[in-house]
Amino acid sequence: MGIGSLKLDNCTAINGATRKDLFTAVAQALNTATTGNPRKILFTESAPAPPANSAAKS
Repeated sequence: MGIGSLKLDNCTAINGATRKDLFTAVAQALNTATTGNPRKILFTESAPAPPANSAAKS
């Protein structure tokens, strides 16, 4: 049967959507697509790197 894969490229939000908006939309779409289907889907995100000045200081 195998595993499907979906990667969310989160480099630029569309129409000012927040990350929460994007994740909610993808979660709803995945739920609709997989309801009643035993196939597994691996979901990954490509998030933008934080600005250099926001890195944790040790």
